[in-house]
Amino acid sequence: MSMVDLDIPFTFGNVLALAADMVTMIVLIAIATWEILLIAIPATILIQYIQVNSIGAFLSKHPEVCASIFIYVCKHAGTYDMYLHMYA
Repeated sequence: MSMVDLDIPFTFGNVLALAADMVTMIVLIAIATWEILLIAIPATILIQYIQVNSIGAFLSKHPEVCASIFIYVCKHAGTYDMYLHMYA
């Protein structure tokens, strides 16, 4: 028998133990934080969806808001001079 013959079963056992430990930890975290899994994550996804889809409709109805946001970003990004050259 060689070292490889003895190493394969021990390595396989270590992999199984690691997988069982990881699954157990995930289950325990899910049991302890079920509110986050059922409420917070779907709520975050829903809020993100609403924000992404409503900003385009809002800015198309109110273009002056879009321009003021652009001016604000240009001023605070240090590119206000470039804005003045483009639109002056």
